Amino acid sequence: MRIEYLKIYSWMLQKFSKSSVAMVYALIYQHYEASLECAMSYEELAEELNITKMSTIRAVKELEQDGMIRVKRTFEKDGSNAINVYSIIQ
Repeated sequence: MRIEYLKIYSWMLQKFSKSSVAMVYALIYQHYEASLECAMSYEELAEELNITKMSTIRAVKELEQDGMIRVKRTFEKDGSNAINVYSIIQ
């Protein structure tokens, strides 16, 4: 199983422009695979991956622009960002 993960990670590093993009995609995919959606805030993604929130935002934007994920943004009553619900586009 570990070898398969390393093959997938190697493929992602070749496909995506930065390792942070590959890591964000892998984490979203991991959560998505378990429940067919991934609902996490930028802060939660960043914390779990030990990267900055700004790197997470840029990675999500790149993945969305490249057609790899779809993002449904949710907002608090005051208009601030809440969690995002991510779907993998297959």
